[in-house]
Amino acid sequence: MTDADPADGNRPIPFSRDELGRMVREAWVRWAQTQPNPKPAWLVPYDDLAEPDKEADRQIGEAVARWTLIGDAARAARERKYDPNVAPCDDAEFGMEP
Repeated sequence: MTDADPADGNRPIPFSRDELGRMVREAWVRWAQTQPNPKPAWLVPYDDLAEPDKEADRQIGEAVARWTLIGDAARAARERKYDPNVAPCDDAEFGMEP
């Protein structure tokens, strides 16, 4: 993605791909621990995963982060549309250059 546009959620994700992958894996392992008979592979920590499995978690993390940014942008746009007193977001607030 080239030009960051907060209006459509196209701004930088504030985490590295590896951090996102770790978050996904942590959530997965927490869920697996609640299951009555979790498969051993479900409980493997991120650092012990094979590279293809790490990449899958990274891609999931990126997708969720991007959807979150898009959802935030849509919500902000809706608020501005229905409330003229709401000021547009300040790019600097998100660490972006004007």
